[in-house]
Amino acid sequence: MKFKMNVTVTGAKFFNDSIEGKHYDTTTIFVLLDLDDSQGRAKGMAAAEYRFPSSALFESIKNLPFPHEAELTLNQVTSGKVTKTTLEAHRMVPSVNRQTGEVAKV
Repeated sequence: MKFKMNVTVTGAKFFNDSIEGKHYDTTTIFVLLDLDDSQGRAKGMAAAEYRFPSSALFESIKNLPFPHEAELTLNQVTSGKVTKTTLEAHRMVPSVNRQTGEVAKV
C-alpha cells in the first residue's frame, strides 16, 4: 500500500559500497514522529528511519537545509507476519518563516 506523509526530516546518510562481495546502495533518512502516548507513558517525538534503495536520494538532498519539511511517498508491504515500510520518494515542501511570514524557496 502506497501512502504519502508530511514529516520533518532531521538528517540523512548514505551507504554505497560492497561488504563481503555484496553491493549495497541506500539512503537512510531520519524523520520526527510522535511517540505513542496512548498509555500515558510517553510524550513528545522521536526519530524514525526510512530507507531508500539508492544513494542518489542523498545526493539530491544533501544541500538542503536540515531540518526541513518534506512529503514522503512510502510503500508498506507485509509477509503476513512482518510489515516493511520503504521510502519511494522525497519532496521538500515550502515552509513559512513564522517571524517574517516568508515562504522558503524549494
